[in-house]
Amino acid sequence: MKSAPGDEEAGADSTACDRNVPDASGLRKNAFFILRAVASVGMIWLVVRKLDWLSVERILRHADWRLLAIASSLTILPVFLLAMRWHLFIRQQGISVSGKSVFFLTWAGQFFNTVLPGNTGGDFVKIFHLCRISPHHKAGAVASVVVDRLVALAALLVLAGASLLRQPIPKLPEGWHLPPWLPVASVGVLVLLAVLGYFLRHRLPVRAQVFRFVEAMKTGVRPGGTLAAGFSLSFGIHLFSFFLFFLFSRALGFSITYADTLIFLPVLLVLMMVPITVNGHGLRELVLIYYFQVLHILPASGGAGGAAEFVVSLSLLMVANELLWSLPGGLIYLARFRGIR
Repeated sequence: MKSAPGDEEAGADSTACDRNVPDASGLRKNAFFILRAVASVGMIWLVVRKLDWLSVERILRHADWRLLAIASSLTILPVFLLAMRWHLFIRQQGISVSGKSVFFLTWAGQFFNTVLPGNTGGDFVKIFHLCRISPHHKAGAVASVVVDRLVALAALLVLAGASLLRQPIPKLPEGWHLPPWLPVASVGVLVLLAVLGYFLRHRLPVRAQVFRFVEAMKTGVRPGGTLAAGFSLSFGIHLFSFFLFFLFSRALGFSITYADTLIFLPVLLVLMMVPITVNGHGLRELVLIYYFQVLHILPASGGAGGAAEFVVSLSLLMVANELLWSLPGGLIYLARFRGIR
């Protein structure tokens, strides 16, 4: 294990973590968010424009709330697994931090991922406070979070590839048409990302930090037991999350199997990572309706309501569950970490 950087290196890198905290006042970032918000609103409108809200109310009223309670109570388990995986990569960087602190920071990160636009707000919080805990390992702190994300993404891509091999994406059902503005909005978002990348690359004085970060990344992606354990945990986390989705769907009366979730959830999660909506809202519902119609996943009881009504009911329940279980993470952050300087 390499020795910790000296005081001179730490001083030169003293503001690296602070630069990783997002600046919400930037004009370009605001423009990017507005584009994504417009895309989300447009997709949500496509879902709800003909929605029968009385059917949604009946679906929720007749749900199996005992099964929902069981599924909800299991939501905390992925947080433990996420903390275990991140702790592997933290230790790999030679950073000494307790498992308890890692768990609470992971939980706080889940809160910010849920309530902030985008899915990386929690990563910035984790980086920021890990840098404060171990100020001489700032590059390693950033690398631990990045490698953690990359390993999770790699496992998801493997699952998505297996899903597409088993069930290639079929043609759109009859009556489905992509809105003409969607390709234009997608191209606009990609162009904006390219412009943002250019400005960040040429305007931020990060050359020295980049070298340290690259060295830390080499350590993080080095083949070995840590990387293998991280991949194993990633597959377990994804598969368990699919199981929770299965339980929520069954509680609403869907005739769905766990094997069905393996067909479309990996693909759905990959699509939701494309930054064209706010946290995947709107896109998630459209894709679920599409797959439920194509795979003939219907209410087992044959009750009132179509695919759109059941998918919206499912989405409302799962978003509410995410908020419920992420809120303690936010409270822990305020009580335990906000005062760290």
